[in-house]
Amino acid sequence: MNTFKEFCTTWFRRAITFPLYFLLWAICILGFPLFVIILSLLDLSGKATSGGGKKSMPLVRAYLFFLLYLSCETGGLIMSFGIWILSGLPTGKGSPGFIGMNAWLQGWWTYALLSGATRIFSMHIKVENQECLIPGPIILLVRHSSTADTVLAAVLAAKSYGLLLRYVLKEELLWDPCLDVVGNRLPNVFINRSGRETRKELEKIKRLPENMSKTDGILLYPEGTRFHPGKLRKAVENLQKTGDAVLFEKASQMRYVLPPKPGGFLTVLQNAGDVDVVFCAQTGFEKASNFSEFFHGGLIDQVIRIKFHRIPYGEIPLQPKNQMEWLYDQWLIIDHWLAKHLV
Repeated sequence: MNTFKEFCTTWFRRAITFPLYFLLWAICILGFPLFVIILSLLDLSGKATSGGGKKSMPLVRAYLFFLLYLSCETGGLIMSFGIWILSGLPTGKGSPGFIGMNAWLQGWWTYALLSGATRIFSMHIKVENQECLIPGPIILLVRHSSTADTVLAAVLAAKSYGLLLRYVLKEELLWDPCLDVVGNRLPNVFINRSGRETRKELEKIKRLPENMSKTDGILLYPEGTRFHPGKLRKAVENLQKTGDAVLFEKASQMRYVLPPKPGGFLTVLQNAGDVDVVFCAQTGFEKASNFSEFFHGGLIDQVIRIKFHRIPYGEIPLQPKNQMEWLYDQWLIIDHWLAKHLV
């Protein structure tokens, strides 16, 4: 019953997203000259700029990125259909060749988006300690500030070192058709964040570390949502109500990150074996955390800074309570690093 319901839900969603994305892509392509002229005039009028000057052309750049995104989506869907045909239709699903082709497609999609966005917005990416990502298997914990986090991690880990990351992502991202199709073909987990099915979601996460090799990693966003000062205040207040004085004291020191939710991480850690944990701090996307800032040129000329640090499995506490406190300590290290670059 659940399988049939999920099947219906999946194809109802795809019946909306597939034609919608192809339609939007066609409109953007056919209307390219007109859109560029109109948006250029708006940019030159100064109505869309925010500190970058009239030459920044924020609306034109935003349009070019939107076109790039739609092109990656439509191209990814066409290639995913080709992979399905080449793999022998349903019979090839789950085979090493099928997984490998979809992993390549995921790498192409993420690299195209990141490299294109870097050029469109004249961004600069600076990475420290990238070598911490190898060898696998690893558990990669990423600070969450924007939807670009998934692209960054995939490019730096997969494109640079050939690591196939297994993601724990929110269900809402399934409305992105490429993530829906390719993401469900690879060993990823899309979770319902409502809290109504916590046990079921943790069971799915529990199976994620199965059969990991030196070319595998698991990526989680322990904060559970993008950072916002209001969310931080609420999270600290909730911790105070739990009566856990140690975690409350640590969370009270945080300024630029949210207190991590340990459920998914502890589940993975307990089932992954002797696996090192890598932490990823990143900053630079804060000025485009919403559509208004994005369309006003928040990403133009931004320096995207990424820093990794790795903790060997032998240095991780064994008890869940101590692991939670250790996780908060690592998150405070990220918070202190961010303080140096956000002031």
